[in-house]
Amino acid sequence: MRQQLMRIGLCFILFFSYSVRADIAVPALTQRVTDMTGTLTQPQSNALEQKIIAFEQQQTAGAQIALLIVPTLDGETIEQFATRVFDKWKLGRQSQDNGVLLLVAKEDHLVRIEVGYGFEGGLTDIQSSRIIQRDLVPAFRQNDYYGGLSHALDSIIRALNHELSTSDQQQSVSNPTGEDLLQSPLMPLSFITLFLYSTVMRYIPWSWPRKSTGRRNVVAGGLNGITAGAVNFFITLSANSSIRMAFIVFVISTIICGYFSNIGRRGGGGG
Repeated sequence: MRQQLMRIGLCFILFFSYSVRADIAVPALTQRVTDMTGTLTQPQSNALEQKIIAFEQQQTAGAQIALLIVPTLDGETIEQFATRVFDKWKLGRQSQDNGVLLLVAKEDHLVRIEVGYGFEGGLTDIQSSRIIQRDLVPAFRQNDYYGGLSHALDSIIRALNHELSTSDQQQSVSNPTGEDLLQSPLMPLSFITLFLYSTVMRYIPWSWPRKSTGRRNVVAGGLNGITAGAVNFFITLSANSSIRMAFIVFVISTIICGYFSNIGRRGGGGG
């Protein structure tokens, strides 16, 4: 009986000790490189800081990178601590969640690269693991913390730049400007199809467009716009750019048809 009470008491003590264990505090974000261990010299810390600043200034997506070095996690998992830091620091643009945290727990020999949802396609778990194993682990074993962190940041920045470049290209395709559409190779082709449609409109049996030149122009422009939009969608698979292309071609085609119709009427009247 006494042994059972002692076991129960021990369980209570262990449970209570675990429940009251305080998580280590997340430091305030005052700079991009936060070293709470004194591992980096001030020039080394400044060099890493400038590396991150240069990356952030060369892109407009609002992406951010932060480096945090702590002595120990005091029993907390690195995944939990990284999540707490990420949530408190709110790295990256809020609407895009495009921040990256490089976390090092020096005495625990633990490293984690925490990536916001906006960058998970460009910096996957496999890529993060490769960066840790290739750039950080060998350097840390030789006590070259600055060299490892510098190489790791270079690898992270390369991956993010590739992701941002790909994202910009996709954005340009799905949301082109009016100037982009006017410079599209489809525009010259649309003039050829417009000539064909305007010619065919003179002979179709449908009476509504044949009653007036204006109606023929609108129908020819509409058909030409639909054709241009359909071809654009087949090439880009972007509904947004295809609708805009169809509308622009429709307007331009209708104006061109009207212009040449007026010239034709004036020439006929003068004869």
